[in-house]
Amino acid sequence: MLKNYIFFLLLSLLAGCDSEDKNLINSNMDDTNSSEVVNRDVTPPVITLKGSNPLTLEAGSNFTDPGAAATDDKDGSIAVKVSGTIENKRVGSYSITYTAKDSSGNKATKTRTVKVIDTTAPIITLKGANPINLQRKQHFQDPGAEASDNANGEIQITVTGSVDTSKIGEYTLTYTATDASGNKTKATRVVKVTLEADTVAPTITLNGDNPLKLEAGDNFT
Repeated sequence: MLKNYIFFLLLSLLAGCDSEDKNLINSNMDDTNSSEVVNRDVTPPVITLKGSNPLTLEAGSNFTDPGAAATDDKDGSIAVKVSGTIENKRVGSYSITYTAKDSSGNKATKTRTVKVIDTTAPIITLKGANPINLQRKQHFQDPGAEASDNANGEIQITVTGSVDTSKIGEYTLTYTATDASGNKTKATRVVKVTLEADTVAPTITLNGDNPLKLEAGDNFT
């Protein structure tokens, strides 16, 4: 009986030791996992845009991206990738996207809106002289004009007014150009109609004979 008691007592002691070892191992594993969770980087970078947002650009002007900066709580200053294009001669709204990614794979994005607007009127260039001087009844042909726009390029011109070269006076031709954004500009040409130039020499008619004979000593009248 005594031997059996001692045997079971030893088994209990051994079983108790195994349980404590297991608890110690499990405790160490929990501490390791907790440490890994605490040290894990789950915070994305912070992107700061430079310049205005939204940014307004006049059509035809060159676009220069003000850029952006990115900082990370673990990696410090990190690179920023930029995507998106701006059509600086086409009115509209465009997006520029900035992306930053840290060494742990955390990613951040930020967007800038660029608004291309057109508030500039077209430019009209007259061909030929201004003013134009004409003689009465002289043929007149309008030399014309051309218009260019910062957003639309070459645009159409409408002409109002007329010239009547049969009547002496001063006439005005008005050239108007309007772009797609409704910006309008005008230019005028003055046409002056005057009397015909006198290009015919006077006619002289001689009285009496030509040649005329005179006797020596006679008076010449």
